[in-house]
Amino acid sequence: MKRFLIIITLQTFVASMIFAQTKFIDFGSVRKIDPTSIPTGFPKIPFLIPSAPYEEKTRDWSDNSDVYIPEPRCAYVNIMGTQRLPEYKGDTLHCWMEVYDGLANYFRKRVILDAQGSSSLNFPKKNIKVDFCDDEWEGEQTPTITIGNWVGQDGFHLKAYYNDYLRGVAVVGYRLYNLMTSLEGRPWSRSDGLAKDERKALCHPDGFPCIVYLDGEFYGIFSWQLKKHRDNMAQSKKNPRHIHLDGTISNTTFWNGDIDWNAFEVRNPKEMTDETRACIESLSQVCNDLSQIRAKEQSVEAIRAEFARRFDLPSLLDYVCLHHLIANCDGFSKNWQWFTYDGVKWFVAPYDLDYTFGNNVGGETISPADLTGVDNYWALYTEGPIYWIHVYFKSEIRERYCQLRRNNMIESWTVKALVHDWYDRVGEENYAKEWERWKDSKCIQQPQYAWCWKPVDKWRHYHKLSDWDSTKEYKKGDICRLDLCEWEATEDNTGVKPYISLGYMDSVERYDQWIDRRFELMDSYFDYVSNVGIGKYVAGASNKEEWTNAQETVYDLYGNKRNMSDATQKGIHIIKYKNGTVRKVVRR
Repeated sequence: MKRFLIIITLQTFVASMIFAQTKFIDFGSVRKIDPTSIPTGFPKIPFLIPSAPYEEKTRDWSDNSDVYIPEPRCAYVNIMGTQRLPEYKGDTLHCWMEVYDGLANYFRKRVILDAQGSSSLNFPKKNIKVDFCDDEWEGEQTPTITIGNWVGQDGFHLKAYYNDYLRGVAVVGYRLYNLMTSLEGRPWSRSDGLAKDERKALCHPDGFPCIVYLDGEFYGIFSWQLKKHRDNMAQSKKNPRHIHLDGTISNTTFWNGDIDWNAFEVRNPKEMTDETRACIESLSQVCNDLSQIRAKEQSVEAIRAEFARRFDLPSLLDYVCLHHLIANCDGFSKNWQWFTYDGVKWFVAPYDLDYTFGNNVGGETISPADLTGVDNYWALYTEGPIYWIHVYFKSEIRERYCQLRRNNMIESWTVKALVHDWYDRVGEENYAKEWERWKDSKCIQQPQYAWCWKPVDKWRHYHKLSDWDSTKEYKKGDICRLDLCEWEATEDNTGVKPYISLGYMDSVERYDQWIDRRFELMDSYFDYVSNVGIGKYVAGASNKEEWTNAQETVYDLYGNKRNMSDATQKGIHIIKYKNGTVRKVVRR
């Protein structure tokens, strides 16, 4: 405790020294943002965009190389010196950016902008990579900007999330993951190969909403996010065993032992050494090694021990639970980060959680919570670490899910609160401007269907259906699939495509309903029962029949499923009866 207080005191002292050197700026005679565009409860924003007097003082960090600001509830950004933003990777622009955090902190600095992402570059509204400079756009002298509890950085990403109604759904996933992993601690806390104690390293992204203006004109809602930087992974650029892999790491590009080095990037260490390459090649062979252990008919425990030696089990269990809970349809091949601190044991963490909560790849349709069932995921993976953890650690996955539920780390209301928090931080006025500026976003488009087709409300057999065939004669009531949607023929037809244009009218309410249904699905799959009992009575001769014939399932007080014979043991049990009744029963 004393050590903790000393650290806090030292940080406070350093911050106070920096604040003492920071000047204030009086916006009494400059222009500011239109206050009607600010969500209710926000302060007036001093900005060099639309005109109006402003008389309050704000701390100006523009001349500081070390910038410290709290995490904004919603930040405001104005990009100046350009009439456009980058359209493709390599389309770099030298501009000025001013930032106001809504909490009386402001700075204006040079920035180098570039487009960011891969498939998202096909959308009209691009992600933006932002690198701050304290020199003449050379990038040699850069500031360190520390926001809230994040690691200090000199660059960030502004994520567009063009086809996401929230314009920040991935952050909901990151913050949910952050809650889940808080029980076990950060990955680096379980590593013996950590060269530095970086208490702020999250090992996954995080973000907050920001409203971006282009030379004073509203441009759009973005998510200001941490980049995939080594500091946020608590890694050293000089350590050959501090390795971070990013890209398509799949059965065909990696886990089969035949590495496609063009499919992913080695983000750390800075230089590829023979030692680093050997560690990566060894990782690609792990699944082959497990297959050989099984082929030699060694024990299940031998397979489990080797898996646990090479993979950090807590991070994989949390990753799998998150993956299923939010129905991440794009996270078992790419958009997962693999990293290690000793070159032997590897950790995994999520990235790009935009195709979650029913949002489909391409952003043209919404999938119901039932579609991406857990069994459907398992059926798709017959190789790689996901296959092995499913086959040999299935009980641990269930136990981890139930533990998170028992500890209230994942609850329906918790996830919905994260969604509503993001939406409220952006505000209705800014969303209205977003839909006016980006009218073609699929999440606000009314779809148009062909005269003889309709979408199926409750999908049940998507993965078993045949794709729509333009040469096939469909009878009324026939069902097919096309572009991540199930379709039912309302009339006999041949060669009529089920839709004219796709889209959907999304809403926060749709998220709420999806989350509620998803928890029902997950609880059922993992056989989770909450700690609830209806009534209490003593078991004895008078209710022996209920103990024996009428009971359907027996759980302990923590929601763990037990053998039926356990109900005869002394103690407290939760019994689910065949008539649907659930009771907490005392056995003496």
